[in-house]
Amino acid sequence: MPEQINWPEAIQPLLKKYKKTKHPLDYKDVYQLMVMVVLSAQDSDRHVNQIAQKIFNAYPDMKALSKINAANIASQQRLPAALRVSRDVAASE
Repeated sequence: MPEQINWPEAIQPLLKKYKKTKHPLDYKDVYQLMVMVVLSAQDSDRHVNQIAQKIFNAYPDMKALSKINAANIASQQRLPAALRVSRDVAASE
């Protein structure tokens, strides 16, 4: 049987090393962090930071984001691929 790892203890060197490091995404709350992490998987953190305010102005919370549809997304310019859809998909909704 594999040895059990004490994760709270094992992660301490990483926490100590990166404790004062600022996260590359400029988020204000958990909602923004979640959305920005998903977007940053598709685009650079720098670009996500540039467009984030536009996204959060349009979709300020999870409830607003849950009502988004392909036509809304397709009309947005310069959004990461994770939020863009083709016109064919938008037209089919």
